[in-house]
Amino acid sequence: MRSRLVAMGMAAEPDGDDGTRFAVCAAIRPAALGPVRHVYRRLLGERRTRAFFREVERRAALR
Repeated sequence: MRSRLVAMGMAAEPDGDDGTRFAVCAAIRPAALGPVRHVYRRLLGERRTRAFFREVERRAALR
């Protein structure tokens, strides 16, 4: 899917008898938000990336 500002994709597949794996990927469309993208990445990008990977590691440890 995409809009004027964002491109996004989703996928789902069965995982065992009663579970589902779900993935989402989203990105800012460069042409639409070019000037803002660099500020956003500098201020929040690294922090959000670290938080995302911490959550992935936490969930992997639960399995």
